[in-house]
Amino acid sequence: MFKHGSRRLRWAALVVALIVVALVVDGVYVTLRLRSSQQAALEELEEARAAFDAEDFTSTAASLSKARDATSALVSLTGHPSFRIAARLPFIGGDARAIESLGRAADLSVRGGVLLVDALDAASDGDPGSLAESVYRDGTVQFAAIDRAAPLVEEAAALLARAESILEEAPDPKLGSVEEALEDARAEVSSASVSTRRVAALMDALPSLFGRDGVRRYFLAFQSPSEARGSGGFPGVFGILKAEEGRLSLGAVRPIGSLGLLNSPASVPGWYRDLYRDVGALRDPRQAGYSPNFPEVARVWLEVYEESTGNSLDGVMAMDPIVLSEMTRGTGPLTVDGFAGSIGPDNAVEALLYDSYVEFPDPDDQNLYLAALVDALWQRLGAGDVEVGPLAEGLGRATRGQHLKLYSVDDDVQAALADLGVDGDYAAVGPNVQLVYGNNAAANKVDYFLTRTIDTIVELESDGDARVTTRIELTNNVPADAPPSILFGPGVEGDRAGINGMVLYLLMPEGSRLTGSRVDGDPSEPLAGREGDHPVAYDLVEILPSETSIVEFTYLVPSAWDESDGTFAFDLFPQATAVPDRFSLEVRPPAGPALVRSGILDRTISVRATFGN
Repeated sequence: MFKHGSRRLRWAALVVALIVVALVVDGVYVTLRLRSSQQAALEELEEARAAFDAEDFTSTAASLSKARDATSALVSLTGHPSFRIAARLPFIGGDARAIESLGRAADLSVRGGVLLVDALDAASDGDPGSLAESVYRDGTVQFAAIDRAAPLVEEAAALLARAESILEEAPDPKLGSVEEALEDARAEVSSASVSTRRVAALMDALPSLFGRDGVRRYFLAFQSPSEARGSGGFPGVFGILKAEEGRLSLGAVRPIGSLGLLNSPASVPGWYRDLYRDVGALRDPRQAGYSPNFPEVARVWLEVYEESTGNSLDGVMAMDPIVLSEMTRGTGPLTVDGFAGSIGPDNAVEALLYDSYVEFPDPDDQNLYLAALVDALWQRLGAGDVEVGPLAEGLGRATRGQHLKLYSVDDDVQAALADLGVDGDYAAVGPNVQLVYGNNAAANKVDYFLTRTIDTIVELESDGDARVTTRIELTNNVPADAPPSILFGPGVEGDRAGINGMVLYLLMPEGSRLTGSRVDGDPSEPLAGREGDHPVAYDLVEILPSETSIVEFTYLVPSAWDESDGTFAFDLFPQATAVPDRFSLEVRPPAGPALVRSGILDRTISVRATFGN
């Protein structure tokens, strides 16, 4: 019996040994194939990106097809026995599961990319060109192209959203190479997912916006950030845009003051009334833009227009010279009578925010010139005499900087505009948003000469709160000897020409509490209000020509981050200014290195980070 038992043990040991050898061989095979498949997928994706950038969509499709084969192989390899066992081991299980997540997300992303190429092919109906050129051609939105492409774009967006979710839920790996790959993949897939969702939202909104089912009319406000307003700038002139069967046309452009004042205060939320009624924002369309909440500003403009004319409109568009500058990249330079030379992307901002005030010292003459220029722009667009690619890229940049904003009275269309990020609503970004904005209080045009640097330090505390210090450096670059003029003022009796007088506001994250304020080093007592659910602190600041002022706010944000898992979110929302702000943002966790971002605040800056407590 002992011999039989010993023989069985030897056989069992041999079987175990064979299994171990098989698993080792399988593990080596899987490792080599994983590396090979991963490298092949990466190379083909790079080829696809290069081909797409070169608008070689046939090669793009071919590279994506090869990448799909590689990612499918990658996913299948994670089902091998050695990999499944590794995924359950305590020390390397997290890395194995992270690799599996990377493979699944890569497969979904590539499938989404293939669908986007298919959508482009469907929209173009076989003709070469970009998606934008297929959707907007000869001055008309092509509804048939949208009908063909939209379902494919929506499917691609769903696949990329799944890939994004898989990567977000992946466990944190221990191996540096896997951790780096996971972080890179999260950033790339998140960016692709956001972009694709926006394309889907655009395709959903365009037919209604451009009058597929009936004529649509929009209030077009042309704003000037040389006289700052929270929503972008002083609205000098306006016109009515008509959208019908995919085409836009602009009616007569007039001074916005010609609409007159509302007979009674506009129907606005209580916070808007409390914060801005003393400046006339509830009755005067020129002052409604004191708030940076564009949907509320748009509703006031619509109310003023309806009372003044008896006609209701379908929405609002606001644009400024930065938008016009970007649009001329697609339309080409514009020329109108009364101003020497043409207006294009290289000189539009200076010409409209500085030169026009010098050339036309009479405000009425300047308004006539602006009206003619805006009309020339929309005539060029209506005729379809544009390069669609540069036009679309320019509009994208202008939108990100809040220079172009749209509002629709249709709730579904407004939701799509919010998805596109063109609604001008800081509240849509998230609860932990900070916005520095100014309103010109000197009735001059010197904000063209204003530069702002916004430095924010966020100190995360171990109890979940955050203490924030925001330092705003304001420099008035008007020459010290600036003469009186429509540009330099004085717009207020007793002021000096060139002075920059402003009401400076700090919009803080929801639930914040101001703890201190200084102006040029001296303690100050700012006023307080609310913008929606966000507390606001504000103060009057006056800066003489060629001088600098520094304003500092400190505030507490209760429960700003989740100390249990270390997650933290914070956003900086831009005001549409003549000169984009510079910024720095430093987030200091209770332990470990700080997160630092800096640059130009020409778009919403979002921080999504995880810190150890």
